[in-house]
Amino acid sequence: MKVLVIVNRLDMGGIENMLLASIKSYKTKNIDIYIISNLGGGLDHEFVKKGITLIDLKGTNPFKQFFRLFYILKIEKFDIVHSQYSHNSGFLALASYLRKVPFFISVHNQKAVFKLSWENKFFLSTLRSLYLNIHKKLSLDFSSLIVGHSEVNLDYYSRKWRGNQKFFAVKNGIDFSNLNEQANSNNENNVAFKNFIYNASKVFIHIGSFKDQKNHSFLIDLFEKLEPKKNNYKLVLLGSGNLLGAIQDKVKNRGLEDFVFFAGMQKEIGFYLEKSDIFLFPSLYEGFGNVLIEAQYMKIPVCASQITPHYEAVYKGYHKYFFDPKDLNDAFIKTNKLIEDYDKCSLGTMIDKACYFSANFSVENMVNEIVLKYKARKREFNEG
Repeated sequence: MKVLVIVNRLDMGGIENMLLASIKSYKTKNIDIYIISNLGGGLDHEFVKKGITLIDLKGTNPFKQFFRLFYILKIEKFDIVHSQYSHNSGFLALASYLRKVPFFISVHNQKAVFKLSWENKFFLSTLRSLYLNIHKKLSLDFSSLIVGHSEVNLDYYSRKWRGNQKFFAVKNGIDFSNLNEQANSNNENNVAFKNFIYNASKVFIHIGSFKDQKNHSFLIDLFEKLEPKKNNYKLVLLGSGNLLGAIQDKVKNRGLEDFVFFAGMQKEIGFYLEKSDIFLFPSLYEGFGNVLIEAQYMKIPVCASQITPHYEAVYKGYHKYFFDPKDLNDAFIKTNKLIEDYDKCSLGTMIDKACYFSANFSVENMVNEIVLKYKARKREFNEG
């Protein structure tokens, strides 16, 4: 079976890394994955190394993407088209429908991130809502299946999605074997990190792109309130993004340069998790949060924001440490409580249970469920 996967750009993000990790499992199921994306991403060569054919999407304009996909499906046959564009997949769904190819949409966020800065601006918010509603209408009418990688993601389309054959919720997939291998890696940047955390009393870690939803500015405020200079705490931040410079400036202005390590975009996150003590994740919204699963698997206690997807991704024992991502005092109290319990060695059983809980989110399980849906929808499409 030939499947064409649509991705905006193959950079170092959670969606792209999950897709990369799943390639081997798809191949064992005799699924040939092709990817259409805007070429030039940081992971392009990694996919090519795995034998994946990349096709240039040639832009982000939805109307141009419509004609580009329409053309690609004319010159080459695919059994399934699977979009990772989430809430902006409507015109792509229409193009696939017109070419009589089943179309899947993966939804990776609980809210649409398109022009999010317009959300609270009267005129612009109206335009944004109109644009997204068009996509939603086209997606509902012309897609074969809408896949939520968190149950709450599907609420965007319908509060009554459960029991509706149009929707399907599946747990995200993690390549745990790769995490274990990464824990023992030793490149130049890793050596710098080991030197940075040498003799630290506690190492906090956060993994995520530097953008508004990840709430990095709040995270720095929280870390400062924890008094890292007095307590000899260290914080490591993995990721890149358009807000990186602003956060680096904030760290410098607060006099925290010796206590915060900017690791950049790293593929070998297992190494950093293995060397850390507590995982902090103050996101304002998420689709799921793969890194929460990875942290729990690596036996790192989790302190995260109390948003709905985190209740799906985090073992229930850690829920009492969840905090309001806009309330610094609440975050401080919950984080301090986790630190106290960690220092009293009272988290041992919970850490083990969380590791066991995370093992349910294997990439193999995710691929198995999606492939079953591919085959079923392809069969129904042919019969219909």
